[in-house]
Amino acid sequence: MMKMRELLTGALAGIALTLAGCAPEEAKTPSGDGLMSVAVRGLSAGQITQMILTAQPANVSKSLILDPNTGVFGGLLVLPSGTHTLTATGYGVDPTVVVASGTGTVTVTPNTTTPVALRIYDQTAMQGQQDIAPMLRSMSASKADLVVNEPITVSVDAVDLDGDALAYAWTSDCPSGSFADPSAAITTWKSSAPASCTLQVSVTSRDITLHETVPVLVYSAPGGGGEGGVQVAGEYVPRPHVDSLYMRGPGVYQSVSRGDYLANFVPASAGQQYTLELSVGFDTYFGTFDAGVQTDCGTLVKQYDSCGSGGYCYVTYLWTAPAAGSACKLTATAANGSLVDRFSAGIFVK
Repeated sequence: MMKMRELLTGALAGIALTLAGCAPEEAKTPSGDGLMSVAVRGLSAGQITQMILTAQPANVSKSLILDPNTGVFGGLLVLPSGTHTLTATGYGVDPTVVVASGTGTVTVTPNTTTPVALRIYDQTAMQGQQDIAPMLRSMSASKADLVVNEPITVSVDAVDLDGDALAYAWTSDCPSGSFADPSAAITTWKSSAPASCTLQVSVTSRDITLHETVPVLVYSAPGGGGEGGVQVAGEYVPRPHVDSLYMRGPGVYQSVSRGDYLANFVPASAGQQYTLELSVGFDTYFGTFDAGVQTDCGTLVKQYDSCGSGGYCYVTYLWTAPAAGSACKLTATAANGSLVDRFSAGIFVK
């Protein structure tokens, strides 16, 4: 599709031509001729590096000059009176390649100014279309449980909207398995031995490949030893982590965590009560959860506990500081079954 640019004098696109019968004193034209002033706007020097304007049948050509300040190609032509066909041809970086052209007709009348608008069409090629990757709509197997040497039908449905050719490749992780035609969209597969197998199809268009898999179980033939399938689902259970201990109360508003340089609270005051909050990450909701704080001095009374169901949780205590001069160790523990994490912080009582 060609793009069109049209500029009138004072507008934003195209070529504006003005024919003047009266030239400036220093550029008077012979009797019967017209002076034509040409301006080409809307096309940057990066798009067009040269603009040639030709008038026929006068056979007059003019290479227009670009004004870098205005971005306008301009020039003057002297034409005899009568009807002329104007052709503008624009060239890009390669002076042999036409990137824009337009044609129009003007009638030159002596001593008369005649405006004309010339449409210039972009002649460059349409921008290329990137590849649309193939899409895999479905993959299926006629049976998921079969016996030795029993063939099943496997198929894949894929489409490429560009119309590019699709290539298929079927594979299996079982050495005992074989495909009738591993390069067909629909084929059959069987196994010569009992096994748990994964069948995979790869669909390729140009340099894009899609994959899809389906699991199958192959049992002994009737009369054999007999097998049964076991479907296993495993869930990873991470070790819990004590993130921090946070204490607030008279003279103490501080969090201590493993990322700190020291695991010490600022001194507490004897006999005062402080809120102590434990933050724990279990990172799972599977298991048996427990979290808490123990101390070797002072007294702890639990106020709140949200760690019974795992995830990220908090346990809050009210801690009463012991006598002045005591050095206390607060130990936080988080456990999920046999997986345990501990973190301790020290505090001096003044």
